Amino acid sequence: MTVLHIQTGISDSGNSVTRLHNLMVENGIDSRILCATSKIISNRISSFSKIRLKYYALLNLIGAYLLKSKYTTNFSYPIFGHNLANHNLTKSADIIYLHWTQGGLLNMNNLRSILQLGKPVLLSCRDFWYITGGCHSPLTCEKFTDHCGNCMYLTTNKYKDLSFKLFAKKNMLYSQFENLYVFVASEWMLQSVSIATLTKNKPAFCIANVLDRAIFKKHNPNEKRIFFNLPLNKILILFGAMSPTSNKNKGWDYLVKSLGYLKSISNLDFELVVFGASHDDDIQNILPFKIHFLGIVNEEAKLAAIYSACDLYVTSSLSETFGNTIFESLSCEVPVVSFNIGGAIDMIEHKQNGYLANYKDSKDFAAGIVYCLNNKLKGFLKPEIEPEQSIKKHKDLIENLVARKINSLH
Repeated sequence: MTVLHIQTGISDSGNSVTRLHNLMVENGIDSRILCATSKIISNRISSFSKIRLKYYALLNLIGAYLLKSKYTTNFSYPIFGHNLANHNLTKSADIIYLHWTQGGLLNMNNLRSILQLGKPVLLSCRDFWYITGGCHSPLTCEKFTDHCGNCMYLTTNKYKDLSFKLFAKKNMLYSQFENLYVFVASEWMLQSVSIATLTKNKPAFCIANVLDRAIFKKHNPNEKRIFFNLPLNKILILFGAMSPTSNKNKGWDYLVKSLGYLKSISNLDFELVVFGASHDDDIQNILPFKIHFLGIVNEEAKLAAIYSACDLYVTSSLSETFGNTIFESLSCEVPVVSFNIGGAIDMIEHKQNGYLANYKDSKDFAAGIVYCLNNKLKGFLKPEIEPEQSIKKHKDLIENLVARKINSLH
C-alpha cells in the first residue's frame, strides 16, 4: 500500500509530516510526500519545479493583493491552488493524508478533485483550519460548532464575511464525500472535531505525533552546557520563542507574569535559555533575568542537546493541537510546565513528569515551575504516546481504510 502525504512545505527533518513519513518508511510502509517546496532532497519527496514555483509565488502575490486589508493574522482563505489530483503520486496512492495545505497549495476545488478520486482522504488537523471558516486557532471562539461568521481575525466586521463563505463551502464539500476522514494528534483536538459542524459526522482518529527516539533522548547535561557555553552552577529554564510577543496564542504575557512571580515565591537561582530567536531586545528588556539566546535550531540532534542541557521546559501556549516541544522535551527526560490545555493534557502526568497549571493562571504556572524544580521531576513519555505505538496505529488505520474502500467496490 502506498501512502501519500500532501503538505505545502517541508522545511527540515523536524517537521511533523517528515517525521511521520520517515517512521512509516522505516516500518515498511511505502510513504511519499508531495509538496510545493522542500529543503530535503529525497526520491520519496516530490516538490514543484523551478518554473512551477515561480507560478506558485505569483499566484500567492496576487492572492495576497486581493485579500489585502481583509484579515489580520491567523487566517487563511484559499483563492488559488494547484490541481494535484492529476499528479502521478496522487493517482498511484492508496490513501492520502492532507496536512497543512494552505499558503496557496490547495483551494476548495482542488480538494474536491482529490476527493473525487474515491481514495480514503485523511484531513490531518495540525491546527483548526479544516474545521473552521478559515482561522487556524479560534482560542475561546466556538462558532465552528455552529457556523462561522463575523470572524475576530477579519477586519470587515460583517456576519457574512470570508469566514462565513468559506465555512459554507467546506460544509457543502465535506457532506458530499464518504471517503473523507479526520486525523488528530490529541484527545483535546478529537473532542473539538467531534463537536465541529463540519466534522462531527465524519469518522475521526486520534494518533499522537512521532519523533526519532534515537535522537530525542537524554544527553549528559554538563557536556551540553559546556558545548553551548551555558553556566554549570545555575538552574536553567528553557522556552521556545518563535514570535512570542506578536502571536497571542503563545501566551507571552502569561509567561512574563509567571517568571515575575518566581522572585516572590522562591529563591531559585535560575537563568533562562531561549531557542527559536537570536538576541531579542523585546524579550531581554521585559524579563529581568540573565537570558541565553541560542537562535533558530534546524538540526534535531542540536535541539535534543539543548533540552538535555536544561532543568525544565516551559510553554505558555493558549491553544495547542499537540505540542511538539512538550513531546521533544519529555523524550529528553526534561519535565515540562504548561497550561492545562490541548495536547499537553495527553502528554503531561501532573506532578509526575511535569505540571499542568490552571488555564491562564500565571501564579499557578509559577508554582508549577517551583514544584518541578524543588522535587527534581524527571520527564518521560507515557507508553501510549511512544512513537512505536503511534506507527502501529497508523498501520492499522491505513489497512482498515483501504480495506473499507475495497469492500465498498464489491
